Amino acid sequence: MTRTLFSNVMIFDGSGSDRFPGEVLVHGDKIEAVARGDERLPRDGADEINGEGRTLMPGLIDGHAHLTWPTSVERVINSMAPMPIEKHVLVTAQNARITIDHGFTSAYSAGSLGERIEPALRDMIDAGFLPGPRLRASALEKGAEGVMGVPAGHDPTHERDIPALRAYIKQMKAQGCDTIKFLMSSDEGFAPGGSQVLMYSEEEAQAIGEAAREEGVWLACHAQASEAVKRA
Repeated sequence: MTRTLFSNVMIFDGSGSDRFPGEVLVHGDKIEAVARGDERLPRDGADEINGEGRTLMPGLIDGHAHLTWPTSVERVINSMAPMPIEKHVLVTAQNARITIDHGFTSAYSAGSLGERIEPALRDMIDAGFLPGPRLRASALEKGAEGVMGVPAGHDPTHERDIPALRAYIKQMKAQGCDTIKFLMSSDEGFAPGGSQVLMYSEEEAQAIGEAAREEGVWLACHAQASEAVKRA
């Protein structure tokens, strides 16, 4: 396994203490040793990276990622204008590269605007073909036509009765999604009073949870109304 020595760095270890000067030795994907101050770690057989006084820190985790949502970093994209699927996939890959460039090495998706975009992106990142964070890939539960607060995606809508919800979860698992997001309530950003509009009944929420456990898929949700939080 490759051994990498980071020297001449200020180390931020996330413990709450101040940064300190030192060195870090990494063996494969594990931190093998940390030195403080003037202490020096063994260099034999290690690739050395001189940090030139820069800060070395653990990778950040984005616990609410939306890589398929357009970003205004590097270029401004009108998030309200629909994009062709070909451009949308490339913009998503750009967002993944921007995310890891800014220190986020892991991302938990809280919804995607395409059912197959994130599983394909995750697999390309894992194989080393594209730069990006470790990704828990998601789909977006789109609901029925006209349901307030459900963003439009590239995939057709589906029925909202309980058998269809269970079938949707099974289908998304089969397509490689790690997690599925459900909007338990709408949002003020979609319409005035939207945060108090419930999107699922208690029975539907129970069915969603049961189906997710059966398929071994994780769930995420958007919930603002008190009853929506309870159902979540």
